[in-house]
Amino acid sequence: TMKHNFVIVLLAAILLIAGCGPTTEEVATMTAAAWTATPSPTLTPTPTFTPTPVPFDLMVKIIDQGGNSISGASVSLPESGDDAPKVADEGGQVAWNNLPGD
Repeated sequence: TMKHNFVIVLLAAILLIAGCGPTTEEVATMTAAAWTATPSPTLTPTPTFTPTPVPFDLMVKIIDQGGNSISGASVSLPESGDDAPKVADEGGQVAWNNLPGD
């Protein structure tokens, strides 16, 4: 009978321990997750940006060989988009505004 009680206690312990583990479905899910390949990250190309030209202003001073200002000089800058000449002021300066950045 002591042997019989020992067998009953042993069976109860086995059932208790077996009931604490994961179910068959949980084991299958864990096994599948362990063997499922992780997809490689997709590499996205680095975006390339086209710089937007920043408009700028240009001021020049017209001088002679001695460094003296030449007022009334006629100056043109075809890159400005306007071929019409500008006339230097009393200080020999001519200015263009909002020229394209390039």
